[in-house]
Amino acid sequence: GSDSLLEIDSDDLGLQPIDGGDLLAASSAAATKSSTGARSLAGPARPDPRRKKSRHRAKPMSVSDVLFSFEGRIPRRVFWAATLACHAIAPILIVLSWMLAGTILMEAPVVGILLGVALTLIVSCANVWVSLAVAVKRWHDLDKSGVWVLIVLIPIAGGIWALVETGCLRGTYGRNQYGADPT
Repeated sequence: GSDSLLEIDSDDLGLQPIDGGDLLAASSAAATKSSTGARSLAGPARPDPRRKKSRHRAKPMSVSDVLFSFEGRIPRRVFWAATLACHAIAPILIVLSWMLAGTILMEAPVVGILLGVALTLIVSCANVWVSLAVAVKRWHDLDKSGVWVLIVLIPIAGGIWALVETGCLRGTYGRNQYGADPT
């Protein structure tokens, strides 16, 4: 009656008899009823902000853009994949370059040493370039300037700060000044 605090009508709940065991029809009818404005006991559904997807989604970057460009944004998973791959491949290439230099070293010692040093410098410079490019794009994803890569120059605290920000925190939702959301 009108004295009760909560009046619930079976129409408000979207209940209807099920003919022939058609559970799917009953559930879709209930969904239709609730989407047309019927009262809900749970209240309005609210989207989870952690699951929020942007309409302005970035096109996937090519591998060369990820590794060599300083523009755009990359998510954490790309950052970690590129960083770990780079730091795993560079030592292998350095060892291979010294193995090559060692074979030449037996016949021409000066040439072998120069070749080993030159190849090591090339691999090291490429490693630094890729590491900086990937880190700058992660700072961009956090809506910060790429200059923030210099924070690692602060002993101990700078490295920890950079690790937490670029490696652990999600980038900004939606578009920022550096481009569309890459996630």
